[in-house]
Amino acid sequence: MIDRARAAWPELELDEDGFAAHVGRHLDGGDAAALFAGDLWLAYGCSLGDGDAVAAFDREVLSRVGLLLGRMQPTPQLVDDVRQALREKLLVAAPGARPRIAEYAGRGPLQAWVRVAAVRAALDLLRASGARGGGGEVEPEDLAGDAVSPEVDYVKERYRPQFKAAFQEALRALDTEQRNVLRLHVVEGLNIDEIGALFKVHRSTVARWIAAARQQVLAGARNRLRVELGLSAGEFDSLAGVVRSQLDLSVAKILAKPGD
Repeated sequence: MIDRARAAWPELELDEDGFAAHVGRHLDGGDAAALFAGDLWLAYGCSLGDGDAVAAFDREVLSRVGLLLGRMQPTPQLVDDVRQALREKLLVAAPGARPRIAEYAGRGPLQAWVRVAAVRAALDLLRASGARGGGGEVEPEDLAGDAVSPEVDYVKERYRPQFKAAFQEALRALDTEQRNVLRLHVVEGLNIDEIGALFKVHRSTVARWIAAARQQVLAGARNRLRVELGLSAGEFDSLAGVVRSQLDLSVAKILAKPGD
């Protein structure tokens, strides 16, 4: 594993015994051969404050924050702010503690791990600034763009409380793993390959998980709305298309909130 780590980052001269101990803290009975050795080597160096490792992390990982936040359509200012927030959150240790990057366990790509932190940092910054400086709660619609059809806008306004309750109930019906997979995909923006690496399953398995969870949420929300709103078949057929179009945005809004 050390050979693989050194091959990935030949410019980093780190203590091998210390690295072995670092890996041991994360193994928890697992197989070291399955870990991302190169990414762990880099993260270990950053946790020590090694200048070369920190420079490499900044150059190879933090420089891609704009790509990691791609689905959020971030402004250049937001990208810069997230990059700086990640430097502080991941690389700077509190007194008597280790930097947070030491928590990276190597079970998935380091970039995917950082991507989760980047999206969370971006959401925190947007909430703190009132989402584009407008004040109030950050809406997934704000993050996805402004192209909303009049029909969607009308239905959202008229049935907003019912929509929220329907999606919340449908999400509660999912098991924990289904919610976690949806959160990673819809909120954090990870693709099926990155999620597969985290769960150590094939990308096709992840695709099936996501499709099944989306279908379950959609069916649950539609069933509740059909009963609660008492719409005719024709009215509900029109509404059902809007529900489908708003699925990911509604799921993102609910799952992005702490504790949901």
